Amino acid sequence: WIYPEYDDDASSVKLIKKRILPTIDPRYRTRSFIEGRLVEIMYRCFVSEADDRASIFEVVEFLRDTKREHERRKATDPHYPKGR
Repeated sequence: WIYPEYDDDASSVKLIKKRILPTIDPRYRTRSFIEGRLVEIMYRCFVSEADDRASIFEVVEFLRDTKREHERRKATDPHYPKGR
């Protein structure tokens, strides 16, 4: 569920119609590079205006760029967390 405090579709639909965004724990923004990037693209997908929302092609490119940057950091930064 995108709204963990509700367990039914009707409540979620009401919140979406009111343009109330799902809550993502803010700690994920800074916990790791990958988690921060995932939060970033998720919020781009939550934009209510379709013309302003990330397309599937943008999402795929964003994720590929994230993977490339993660691999680069793992290879070049001795302090970069290897497990994330």
